[in-house]
Amino acid sequence: MGNITGNFKRAAAAALVFGFATTALAAVDGRQLTTIAPVFHGADGNLSFLRFLNTSQTASSTFTVMVVGMPSGTQLGTATFTAPAHSSPQHAMNAILQQASVTGLPAGDTGYTLYVRNPNNDSGIQHVIFNDGNRFFENMSWCQHFSGARYQTLVGWLTNFHTTRLTGFPMTVNIHNYNNVTQTYRITAYDSTTGSQIGQPIIVDVLANETRAISNSTLEQMLNFSPATGQIHMTLYVDTPNNGIFNAVATSVVFNSALNANINMTTSCKVRP
Repeated sequence: MGNITGNFKRAAAAALVFGFATTALAAVDGRQLTTIAPVFHGADGNLSFLRFLNTSQTASSTFTVMVVGMPSGTQLGTATFTAPAHSSPQHAMNAILQQASVTGLPAGDTGYTLYVRNPNNDSGIQHVIFNDGNRFFENMSWCQHFSGARYQTLVGWLTNFHTTRLTGFPMTVNIHNYNNVTQTYRITAYDSTTGSQIGQPIIVDVLANETRAISNSTLEQMLNFSPATGQIHMTLYVDTPNNGIFNAVATSVVFNSALNANINMTTSCKVRP
């Protein structure tokens, strides 16, 4: 009885937090939320990680995450996560469940769906999975497009770029200049957890139609940066100095040395306000 009562209270609280229901039995109106499905909770070796991107210059940003049983749709709990300005902190699915006070799957359910909201229009999200057994790693992000979203706020942002502390998964930032003249670009690096700027911005000249590839080790040298133990992620922002026109495609690619495979990690998605 205690577990049933607790679940009921959590679901009711979730409904109030999201503002779309007044009782625990009401269905979720996902039209007003960002849906992440499916997510992986580690039962088959695959574990989901969410990266909460805040591109704001100064303000922190709060993401609210509702956990729903799959396939039942039962509301199980909510969690909130704060991202400082210029950060993209990463949270594993098991940590999200713990924060939402979700202790297990309802009878008949095999997994979870997540509904995410953030009133800050400078926010984004990335969903990745990792399998610690076979070292498989993938960007699982797929984006819902909605009216009023300012997609330009994500242009040039590359979340959770690996530092050299994360061995076995080196990354490369690629800047392709599709203009017919040389362009000057700027790369600014931030600690993904704290949002603190790392070093000074890097200025890179890229020839017409050239793709400039910069490895994480080279980038750290250019930043004069030696990551501390546990400092495994940077958030990069690629733009043009003096607010110039950004005629470029900026991407980040990870090389999985265990599988001898390259994975494009560029895509992040807008979050519904």
